[in-house]
Amino acid sequence: RRPPRSTLFPSRRSSDLSMDANTVSNEDLLKASGRGDREAFQRLYQQTNRRVYAYLSRLLSNHSLVDDLFVDVYSEIWKSAGNYLGNSSATTWIIGVARNMAMNHLKRQRHHDELDAVEHRLPAHEDEAVEQQQRIGLVHRALAELKPQHREILGLIMLRECSYQTVADIMDIPINTAKTRVFYAKDLLRKKLIEMGVSNDDL
Repeated sequence: RRPPRSTLFPSRRSSDLSMDANTVSNEDLLKASGRGDREAFQRLYQQTNRRVYAYLSRLLSNHSLVDDLFVDVYSEIWKSAGNYLGNSSATTWIIGVARNMAMNHLKRQRHHDELDAVEHRLPAHEDEAVEQQQRIGLVHRALAELKPQHREILGLIMLRECSYQTVADIMDIPINTAKTRVFYAKDLLRKKLIEMGVSNDDL
């Protein structure tokens, strides 16, 4: 599913950045957005929107809700871009904004959704395809029984392949705490799968 077209770019002002997309970093674009450069903000949106939308989709399974929150996230990024100090990558900072808004929504609505944390690959044989689909279904069911924070951190590590440092930055926690939470979340997922009849040797 593609992210909705943004309606966040009304009148443009002249950008103070070179238009060479190969030399301007997302960090530069975010800083320029903080100075009120709408053209830089639009380019930042083009560079990051798919990742943000995918991240929100894994926390909130309601597509209409994801669409609404997605627009709100970029509105918030535009308003708060001036607070970006460059202590982390622009992507980490942006995902952090999306995370905070999504978690605030979950707390308000108490709406717990399934996090898709398994990447699909093409199986070699038909029987392998059936077995794989069954395994994926079990993982989905196990994930659905975990708390949102456990689903989130597993998604960042397993699906987005984020480093522990990136996870720590996004969640605003020490790196050792991030490692501990990942270990705990994986252990909970393993126990859920065993409860569902998956052999410990298959994990």
